[in-house]
Amino acid sequence: MSRPDSVWRMIAVLGSAALISGVLLGYFHDLTATPIAQASARRLSESLREMMPSFSNDPLTDAVGACVDGDSLRIYPCMDDGSLVGAAVESISHNGFGGDIRVLVCFTPDGAVAGFRVIEHSETPGLGAKMEDWFSGEPRRSAIVGSGGGGNLKVSADGGSVDAITGATITSRAFVEAVNRACSVFNRYRNEQAEYYS
Repeated sequence: MSRPDSVWRMIAVLGSAALISGVLLGYFHDLTATPIAQASARRLSESLREMMPSFSNDPLTDAVGACVDGDSLRIYPCMDDGSLVGAAVESISHNGFGGDIRVLVCFTPDGAVAGFRVIEHSETPGLGAKMEDWFSGEPRRSAIVGSGGGGNLKVSADGGSVDAITGATITSRAFVEAVNRACSVFNRYRNEQAEYYS
């Protein structure tokens, strides 16, 4: 076999392998996309049920979008007999140590933070990954839950009242940023709803 034939044969084999791999990856991506989306929606719905008072609507179906600094955030209104009993905002911070941090923040109708849940992150295991447990513990939880939702929370290293995770200040700042963004979005949503219904 001559050298040029050998080169073309290698190109054909590598090209075929790449094509088959690409087709298989695409197939399995499509195959798993729906179950992954369903599991994510189920977790979100369960989180809403745990953190919010009783509601009769489906907040995932009634969700509305809000754009903040180029990010599309989701607002999940919780209604009962046509009245707003609270809402949750799926917020994001791009400033985590390992990347994006997504937080679901729940609000009472008057704008106070009712609860929160970290729904996605890529922080360092052992430090940043424990942010939900850390911020759910007292006295850190009290600095967030029940706050007026003014969107001005800060970690103690920045002169605020929220204690940062020891050794994970960047993660803590990103978490607080996501909560602040959620507060801002919910307050805007609440004001728009008040204008709409008045």
